[in-house]
Amino acid sequence: PINGKALKLPKPILSPNKKWDGSDGLTAVRITIDEAGNVVSAVAESGHPSLRSASEQAARSSKFKIDQPEGKSIQITGLIVYNFVLENKKSAVEISLRDFAVKLSPEEQKRREIAAKVSAPIFNLIERLRKCQT
Repeated sequence: PINGKALKLPKPILSPNKKWDGSDGLTAVRITIDEAGNVVSAVAESGHPSLRSASEQAARSSKFKIDQPEGKSIQITGLIVYNFVLENKKSAVEISLRDFAVKLSPEEQKRREIAAKVSAPIFNLIERLRKCQT
């Protein structure tokens, strides 16, 4: 995702006491990855209730290699999609990654809003003044 790659994508493990009949096996988990490649947030957005917890736990255990722009701390958001299927009465899982994008910091969002509203020379002046203050 975003100039990086998945280093570790564990498959969800269903506990033996979970009842799943094989229906609705597609579970999407929205994740946030920090600058070190760790998943800091994992929330199931869809899928069978019996599969969501295991999917979230597997997503939190994932690890990514992130190529960051120099001097900038970024986070990345995206979906890990787990497709559970029953094969010979045992569950199997296929994993795919979707919709990964850089999550801008509030400061960077504000900078971009200002840049969109003013001319380039004015924006450059604002940036130089901001750097003098820090």
